[in-house]
Amino acid sequence: MEVLWVTGRHFGSDLCQTTQVEVANALKRKGHNVSFLAPASDQGVSILKDEGLDIIRLKPSNIPGLKSISFDNQVKKNLPRILKERTYDAAICSWRGALGAMNALASASIPWILIDRGPPAYTGLLGKLQWKYYNRAFNVSKSKTSAVFTVSTSHADFVKDRFNLEKSPYVISAGATPSRFESTDSERIHPTGIVYHGRLDKSRNILKLIDIGDLLDQNNVAFRMTLVGDGGELSKLTILSHIRKWLTVIPTVSTNEVSKILMQNHIGLLPMGSRLVWRTSSPLKLFEYGAAGL
Repeated sequence: MEVLWVTGRHFGSDLCQTTQVEVANALKRKGHNVSFLAPASDQGVSILKDEGLDIIRLKPSNIPGLKSISFDNQVKKNLPRILKERTYDAAICSWRGALGAMNALASASIPWILIDRGPPAYTGLLGKLQWKYYNRAFNVSKSKTSAVFTVSTSHADFVKDRFNLEKSPYVISAGATPSRFESTDSERIHPTGIVYHGRLDKSRNILKLIDIGDLLDQNNVAFRMTLVGDGGELSKLTILSHIRKWLTVIPTVSTNEVSKILMQNHIGLLPMGSRLVWRTSSPLKLFEYGAAGL
């Protein structure tokens, strides 16, 4: 089966791309071919190529608050042409992309699934705009999609109740490939390593980790902290790392590099403070931390 996956995830920039890559690889192992329709950097294209996955690259706006609308407009503009050039048996659409894709998919009689890897995590005005768009995507899509996928049972309950769905969404959790992680003797690694990888955003409560590090340092605990990723707080964290010997900040790296970094640490961090974010989030980091022996 040829599957088109429409996602606003920016390959090469978002560490959360691991979710899409691992699920696509699982589909590939079942004999299905997956092509992404998504934004991507040159590094992102290389990452997918190394995994044996295809991508049709779009270039939506990077301005916060306009990303989802711009991506949907790009999908709406380009998908009809793509469907004339390529044949697909089914499609998967994230809520960022569903509004732009649904009419073209209907015209081509291609069944599609709405996949939600998590509701908006931002707060403030940007968060309100995202929630408005999230609500619209679901309310318009729910009568047109063949099924809805979420990442956990609690997430499925949240979506079913919020949008009054007749059927509960199917749970498709994220996963990690254990073979990416080599066995290491953590007792030989000094000092104790603490690590977080993911979005370096205020909405992820990321600055709380600096407070924790400062407390450990004040109490003369021997440790080092590594933060890996990209986001609104990257520049601030980089500056903070210049005056904190225990802190290392690393911009986005490949999936294989993430594995190597995790294996050189002892404790994985999950700083998210929002109950809703916790309840509806993918357990991807838990799987990866566990596979790395953290």
